[in-house]
Amino acid sequence: MSPRILLLWLLLQSLALPAACPEFLPAEPARLTLNHQQQTIQAELSWAAASSEPAELQVLGAADQQLLASIALNHPAFSGSFAAQPLAEDADLDGLADHLWLVNQQGLIWRVAFSGNQLGTPVLLADLSGLGLQFRYSVSLLRTRLPGRLAPAVWQNLEQHLLLLLGRDPLSDQDVLLLLRYSVNPALQTFVQGAQLTDRTELSDAEQQLTLSAADWRNLLATAGWQMRLNGRLTALPRVVAGVIYAPLMRATADSCQPELAEHQLLAVQLHTAGQVYQSRQLSIPYLADGRLQLQQQVDLSVSLIWTNTEQQLTILPVLRRISGDCHYCSEPLQLDARAFIRRLATFKDEQGAF
Repeated sequence: MSPRILLLWLLLQSLALPAACPEFLPAEPARLTLNHQQQTIQAELSWAAASSEPAELQVLGAADQQLLASIALNHPAFSGSFAAQPLAEDADLDGLADHLWLVNQQGLIWRVAFSGNQLGTPVLLADLSGLGLQFRYSVSLLRTRLPGRLAPAVWQNLEQHLLLLLGRDPLSDQDVLLLLRYSVNPALQTFVQGAQLTDRTELSDAEQQLTLSAADWRNLLATAGWQMRLNGRLTALPRVVAGVIYAPLMRATADSCQPELAEHQLLAVQLHTAGQVYQSRQLSIPYLADGRLQLQQQVDLSVSLIWTNTEQQLTILPVLRRISGDCHYCSEPLQLDARAFIRRLATFKDEQGAF
């Protein structure tokens, strides 16, 4: 091979797109509580075969996987293909799911009334297709209420829905974490486009030193939401604990997708702003095959974050922190009583949907 051809080949290799790694995220069904034949039951939602047209939701009993209902998305407002699991909303707080949030693979998001065996008229809430991402996973729908002293003046309602999604950049084969904000009051909900999301991939020096001003904090919360491009792929869906998002992240090498050869990190960011809670937003962790995150309460009522599989159990954060309402960037050690530990943990005491 001549030097000129060799140089051209090396140049083409340097410009080549990374090979797509296999999917590491486990499929998790959407779980919800609903009324079926005048009984309150636990159910799961999943999509029928991808070849079905229109897309079809299947409602299964959580205990026996019995098919309870099949719901076709045949309303003309729906479009595109669906892979991300629906997220359930309990709008009237009676303990039963009454609305679903659906996102197609192109990034269109709908909210639709749900009765257990049929859907109402869908309302289009967002179009994120301009971001060029593939949306195959939904993470969480949280209902939060910020203290008035922390909320921006433009909010007409302190109660907010926070929609947490995971996108995949097909060019870099890396994940993107996104959060969208909506008022709990449907009459105040505004349509969101991808360009309105604040890019939180990099933090300013002020934020890294925890000196972000209260005005800048409120400006962040006044936006439609944020996106954070990750320098790798998540190996488990994120969990929200007391106002902090946690997720294991794998950074594959340029020529290999083997997990045991990759660098592994724990992503830990503030729910409302994707800001910093610990010394860094990404902390190094060892590789564990099929690793998962668990909470462990200590004797002093503090809570640790455990990285575990069937063979090992490692403490990666001895004392978890929670977001505090004392100031816009405050956090404090998370402590629970025995009763609180079995409930979902929240950013503030009246938050719902966090883990």
